[in-house]
Amino acid sequence: MAISEKLYEIGDSGALAALHDEKIISAAIPKLMQAGECSERELADFFGVDHETMRQWRKGKCPKTLFVLLQIMRTAEKLP
Repeated sequence: MAISEKLYEIGDSGALAALHDEKIISAAIPKLMQAGECSERELADFFGVDHETMRQWRKGKCPKTLFVLLQIMRTAEKLP
């Protein structure tokens, strides 16, 4: 069975929302560092990821799998 055109249309807007979410994640990291009065490395330890991962997220370089998960979530939210 083929994916319906309706899902493609909804998926496009879901992808745009997911892109926005990725930017929010990178913007949240400095806020968390400031609120927690901690370094990027300490924040990485707190969330259980390595420092390089946190550094990449802070630069807005999130893994493709995260984008896909956000897109699925945002597409589902837009279903009637």
